[in-house]
Amino acid sequence: MTAHRCGLLLLVAVLVTGLNAVKPLHIDSPIYYEYGLGFASDPIHPYNFQYRASLGAAPAHQIMIPPCFLYWLATGIHLLGDNPVLLKLWLFPLVVLLVFSLHDLFRRFAPGMERPLLCMTILSPVLLPNFDLFLDIPTLALSLASLSLFCTAVERKTWWMVVAAGVVAGSAMQTKYSALVLPGILLIYAFLQKRPGPGLLAGLVAVGLFVSWECYVATCQGSSHFLLHAGRQNPGGGMKKVRDLIVPLIGNAGGVCVAGTLLGLVALRWSRRQVLAALGGVACGFLLLTLIPPLELRSGHPHWHADYLVRMVLFGILGLLWVVTVAQVMYRLGRLPGEDGSVQIHWSPDRGTLFLLLWFGLEVAGSLVLSPFPASRRTLGVTVVSMLLVGRLASRVGVLQTHPRLVQGIAGAGVLLTTLFCVVEFYDARAGESGSREALTWIRQHESHPRVWHFSWHGFSFYADRLGMNCAVVGESSLRRGDWVVVPDPPFAPPGSKLVTTDLSPASKLSLVDPVPLRTILCYYAGRTPLEHLHGPRLTVTIYHVDRDTVLTLAQP
Repeated sequence: MTAHRCGLLLLVAVLVTGLNAVKPLHIDSPIYYEYGLGFASDPIHPYNFQYRASLGAAPAHQIMIPPCFLYWLATGIHLLGDNPVLLKLWLFPLVVLLVFSLHDLFRRFAPGMERPLLCMTILSPVLLPNFDLFLDIPTLALSLASLSLFCTAVERKTWWMVVAAGVVAGSAMQTKYSALVLPGILLIYAFLQKRPGPGLLAGLVAVGLFVSWECYVATCQGSSHFLLHAGRQNPGGGMKKVRDLIVPLIGNAGGVCVAGTLLGLVALRWSRRQVLAALGGVACGFLLLTLIPPLELRSGHPHWHADYLVRMVLFGILGLLWVVTVAQVMYRLGRLPGEDGSVQIHWSPDRGTLFLLLWFGLEVAGSLVLSPFPASRRTLGVTVVSMLLVGRLASRVGVLQTHPRLVQGIAGAGVLLTTLFCVVEFYDARAGESGSREALTWIRQHESHPRVWHFSWHGFSFYADRLGMNCAVVGESSLRRGDWVVVPDPPFAPPGSKLVTTDLSPASKLSLVDPVPLRTILCYYAGRTPLEHLHGPRLTVTIYHVDRDTVLTLAQP
């Protein structure tokens, strides 16, 4: 790799890290942050602490968070201190690993298309907004690094690199359990290259590392972290779980992989006019989602609003277009002349294409089996492989030579869509920080030294703690007469909970309003579509004054 290319990749990594650092902690990131603090305080005895939240305290072992990324956070806390911004900058090496690994895989399977594919993937709605302190991007970085290293090891017949790839794979598996498909991916590549030995060795190293850690945790905590949570996920199980996840997987993937879909249309020989018409249709769909208010329809169904229908139709069409495009790309790749120039009479993919097809199948199966609920981040592995498939066809048919401006336009449109997602994400994330600060400011205007509690969730809870508020734990916290309680509305309130407020009197209601009529919370993180219309305030906070000594309780559903 030339110094110029290396510098460009580092610049991309700097951009991604910087954009992530300026966003306040959001959704589950505060949980990972607190776990990092717990691991930093006692790294030898993992999970030897309790995580406290408004719904109660729980032993850290009872929440499904594997340890690898937590140790990385703990190391950053030791070196840089307890600072969220610096800790996000500490993720820069992982971003570098992701960028360089993606570039290498694009170079390997879609030569000549590395730059546009990297732009469409790194600066995509599925990757950039999902970063924060979540486990998913570090897991993806380690997984792709393991595969990239393993491919090089098989080519060079270097056994120490095979072992290193297995170690990185084991680390990915202990970052998030969605990477459990990784040994299978390495094994498939090895068998297709007629080198099963390295695949078996790398798989054994990865599994051995995974099992060794689980044995250590079982010694410390009395049970394996993985086995403890494996039996708790999705008690419905079976085909019902697949049915519940497959449609959201398609809708989410279609909504966050728009650039990849459009590039696939170009590779499938759609005309310039047809591709631009499809791009215009996508733009109109997102514009409608932004503009149409939640008007109720006369259907008798409580969820049937105009904006709901626009959202489901938009992402349903995008998901269907993504599925059809990827399926056609797979078919066309199997009918192209072989790498040796031989003519394909029947569908017969070459080894590189066959590997990508099997990898895609494993990612889909892993997402359906290992995901507890639908979310945009569940599509990360699937969308990366779909980009590799689309890029491979685009490379083989010479799209960059025949339609360079169209490819650049698609990449630019993808960046614009990602910018929209990031702006919405920033407003959603900032709401938790701003809402907690404004609530405390209002209280201090009425009392100089108040005793303030908060009953909240996500980023609101994190920043309320940092401002000196006390976390009001249901059934535990004793509130005295004259105290204050800050309660944000959903989705910043604890899920499925409603306080009994007979001993509390509402003192004020604050609303945070901004000019962006879209939101990602919670649909992007736990929903069937990655974006939805926002009508009204982004956040509403109710401030209560405690009338008499009491203990917080929840209303019965």
